[in-house]
Amino acid sequence: MCGIAGIVEPRGRAGLEGRWEAAAARMSHRGPDATHYLIREIGPNQILLGHLRLAIVDLTPGSDQPMVRDRTDMVFNGEIYDFRHWRTKLETQGQVFETTGDSEVLLNAFRRQGSDCFQNFDGMWGLAILDRGRNRLTLSRDFFGEKPIYYLNDEGRFAFASDAIALCRLDGTARALDPAFLRHFILSGYAPPGCSVFEGIKRLEPRQTLTLDLDTMALSVDDQTPLFHAPVFSADAPFSMDQFHALFVKALETRLLADVPVGLMLSGGIDSSYVAAVARQDLDKRLHCLTVRYGQGSDVETDRARHVTETLGLPHHIVEVAEAEFETLVEDAIPSMDEPISDVAYPLLLRVVGATPQETRVLLTGDGADELFLSYAGYRKYLQHLGQPSGGVGRLGPLVAGTVCRGPELLRRIWRRAAPSLLPMSAAEMLFVDIALESGDWKRARLGDPGYNAEEQATLLYEHAYTNSLAEYLLVKSDRASMWHSKEFRTPYLNRTLLNYVGSCSFESLPRGRKTPLVARLNQMLGQDLGFSKRGMFAQGERTFNHLALPNLSPFDLPRPRSMQERYRHLVLGRWIEHHCPGQLG
Repeated sequence: MCGIAGIVEPRGRAGLEGRWEAAAARMSHRGPDATHYLIREIGPNQILLGHLRLAIVDLTPGSDQPMVRDRTDMVFNGEIYDFRHWRTKLETQGQVFETTGDSEVLLNAFRRQGSDCFQNFDGMWGLAILDRGRNRLTLSRDFFGEKPIYYLNDEGRFAFASDAIALCRLDGTARALDPAFLRHFILSGYAPPGCSVFEGIKRLEPRQTLTLDLDTMALSVDDQTPLFHAPVFSADAPFSMDQFHALFVKALETRLLADVPVGLMLSGGIDSSYVAAVARQDLDKRLHCLTVRYGQGSDVETDRARHVTETLGLPHHIVEVAEAEFETLVEDAIPSMDEPISDVAYPLLLRVVGATPQETRVLLTGDGADELFLSYAGYRKYLQHLGQPSGGVGRLGPLVAGTVCRGPELLRRIWRRAAPSLLPMSAAEMLFVDIALESGDWKRARLGDPGYNAEEQATLLYEHAYTNSLAEYLLVKSDRASMWHSKEFRTPYLNRTLLNYVGSCSFESLPRGRKTPLVARLNQMLGQDLGFSKRGMFAQGERTFNHLALPNLSPFDLPRPRSMQERYRHLVLGRWIEHHCPGQLG
């Protein structure tokens, strides 16, 4: 885990090294162990690649970056979990390695296969590779979007970074806030696809590869890999918890590979408790567990986490947070956000990560399990209506929503309220309108297309879950909280083999919207029924901040908050602007 940045700009543009130093200072928490950069001159351009290292695998200086092999330079943020498998394959092809880490495996795989190699890896990454032989710069982001990478392409300059604020510093130009981002953030809580809080800065999306031709400065972005392998939801393959468990053990085993101590963020819920049990009973790993207890209402989760660790014989640290601290926690969290984060649990997560022992650099989490089983309440609501027959003009609702959601947020709100009166839509059709308008993505309207059967609609629902709520919301929170304290989060549920196994099972056999087989297996492993249920860290926590005055955001013409969630988003956005961009409040 690290921080990366780079820029391609005309030769002679002043202040390059100073701008890199400013960007590196912003990202210093991402890589406290080593900071290096290189500058190349290719044609009319000067090119800088910079790297800040958090050493996890192969702690020697040989794995510092930028890593150079022949005419190829790389900066890489992330981990390739199955790198030993690919190292062995490359060695059989005659490849000689100088280090024992994953970075050199990735670089040499690219040298042999080009960007096709990204489709093979089980891992998380945001990376840039400069191929001086072909005068190309390649950027790639991992399959699920665990690691961020921002970029800009402006007036003959191209730049990228792991952090949006660091990117502004590296480019050295002031950036206005993007009104589309601000409105979408207030209404949905996360960024529109590809967009960032700053005008002109974009985010590379999960599974995307960007190529910059250094001779022409022409840029192309490709979506390399679909979410599922075809066919999806085969009628002849029932879901098997035994098979799922075996695949999960393998995924967890690779995520335990590290040359530093590994711990676990144990919420007391199903997902992280299953990680603890599998690690202990299947892999004989005693993980140091951390749990947060916050004021009133979290005793059930804390007690359950304590029962899990006592049953498994695991070391356990409970981080106590008093209600009086909540407001201070929000203030303390703002500097860590390169973009505003709307999840009210983020300040608590930041606090518990900060309480992790310094030597424990890797923390496992239960992220991604709810997407794998579509077990959030909203997903269960949609699943209840998949495949229901559409009738009459009600079919127009989702299709019109697909057009409306390309327009301003105000128009989307009006259509959401007017649609039930104007069109006799079924419950299923109305749900598809909701998801299309909420995501702001017209493609989501396909969820309500009557030409799709239940299995096809479920596939689209999975795409929505992984692209929006996971990549643009949950994983943003996890990356920023962990990296602010120089820790690496790893989650075994974000594994393509697991996802494709679920996608290969018959739709009717899946535990849709529930984790019943997972809970049953977990209770069996623990030898008792602990009453696991879905809650979530700091559920409904927004009400804690209802007494606080909202900031003045009138210069941005944003919609007034209509819920506790939107009120909290206004609060965070205002304080984020006050801290990072005070001049833009007028």
